[in-house]
Amino acid sequence: MPNDTKTSPFLTESASTYQRTNTECLEDDIIEAQKTSNAIMTMTKSEKRIKFIALRAQGVSYQNAADILHCSKSTLVSWGKELEDQITEQQKAEQADILSAYKASREHRIAQFAAIYREILAEINRRSLANIKTEKLFEMLEKCSRCISELSGELDAQKPKTSVISSTHVECVQTAVKCVKTA
Repeated sequence: MPNDTKTSPFLTESASTYQRTNTECLEDDIIEAQKTSNAIMTMTKSEKRIKFIALRAQGVSYQNAADILHCSKSTLVSWGKELEDQITEQQKAEQADILSAYKASREHRIAQFAAIYREILAEINRRSLANIKTEKLFEMLEKCSRCISELSGELDAQKPKTSVISSTHVECVQTAVKCVKTA
């Protein structure tokens, strides 16, 4: 357990912080656990049942829930049968929360990539592509087109994956490049 820094009322202002010992940290943890235990001990039966539903929805075992709630495992097993529908509802609600958080995270990542994309596009628009070889330009065009199709969902299992640039166009460009090189 790492040592925490705490201000001592007995030290002067220049030496007002000191490293707490592991024993002091452990004592604080024990006090906090006792407070939590006391709070659970003073819970009503209905409050314990609500807490039990939440614990089971999170996948906590009957034995661990019994230890947390200070109830017998057999009591919790009977509650589990009795409250099965509520536990299932709670599980679905928690799964929906997780899915919602994932979607929000995914949308955030998409927004970040979109911002980077716009910056790259702006930089490309400032530059001239005149120094890039024709073959490379067509390769870049093909990759870009494929990415756009994939991202927009245009590519699916039913559509054959065809090139944006037909093979005849590629052949024409290659012939033109050869002519330019020989000229």
